[in-house]
Amino acid sequence: MKYFLTLLLSLTCFIRHACAQAELTPWGNITGIRKDGQLFRFETSLQYIKSDGIQILATARERQRPQYHREGSVQIVNTSLDHLQFTERVTNTGSGKAQIDVELTSGFDIALTGAYFTVRLPYPVTGNHTLTLAGNKVNLQNLSSGGVKGLTGTRAKNLEFKTAGLQFHVETETADSLIIRKDYLNGVEGIMIYFPLQSGSIKKGETIRKTYFIQATGAVDKQPVTLTLNTAQQGRPFEGLGGNFRLQNSATDPQVIDYSLNNLRVAWGRVELPWRLWQPGADVKPENSAPAPEVVKAMEMAQRLDKLGIPLVLSAWTAPDWAITPAGYL
Repeated sequence: MKYFLTLLLSLTCFIRHACAQAELTPWGNITGIRKDGQLFRFETSLQYIKSDGIQILATARERQRPQYHREGSVQIVNTSLDHLQFTERVTNTGSGKAQIDVELTSGFDIALTGAYFTVRLPYPVTGNHTLTLAGNKVNLQNLSSGGVKGLTGTRAKNLEFKTAGLQFHVETETADSLIIRKDYLNGVEGIMIYFPLQSGSIKKGETIRKTYFIQATGAVDKQPVTLTLNTAQQGRPFEGLGGNFRLQNSATDPQVIDYSLNNLRVAWGRVELPWRLWQPGADVKPENSAPAPEVVKAMEMAQRLDKLGIPLVLSAWTAPDWAITPAGYL
């Protein structure tokens, strides 16, 4: 009985911890805090904006080669943005609360606009919500949608955002000059907040450490869900498998592709057009220049699928900076 009670208590603690925790991606972005199964959405990232204020590197899916692991209840991501190395540690500290410790080290002397820990709130500036810095309300209607360079920051130790479905709070150990601007992601308006890790320049071997305390909560929707299965309506026939025939790892991807094409019923395929390499500049005419090796390999992959009679889609996963509006922002 004693062991049963110990197990029950351990499971209860685990469930309570699991029902309120930060949702961290393997590349280092927190996509929200989950409470009782419901995700309260926001997204963090690490960004490095180069000295021209235009070139931006940010943690994102398939953009770096991060390493993710756990130490007990702490989630840890190590990643790099060019010559800047980041270590991010995320610890759940209570119901809807998380502590984020960020360590930044540079491999070279670098001039930069800034390295930032950012928070994106996926809400339009015209919505019925409020944002306050150190207790002072921010006029969201006046936010700039341009780049960070040239924007004036506001010194504050804490930030609070409130709307009908979310109460969001961030606090730092010391007051920082926070920058807030209007942001667009895939055509969706949002609010981007920049917490500076380092501005102006950074020396080789220099290490900066910052800690952020985040809390996100709101009303949890506990209404029951009813599912109805219509057995009279049949689904579409199974034609086979579809997959991305994307060449990222030269050591293993060809083996996986060969196995799939030789052993599976592949009904559809998707191949990447490496647009950034195919047309790196707006004034570059791809038909007048020799294609990059990655472009050649991708087109040969598409040709291979076509010869096998497999319908395919050619997709551009990432666009070059010149093709993104506003310029340089994803």
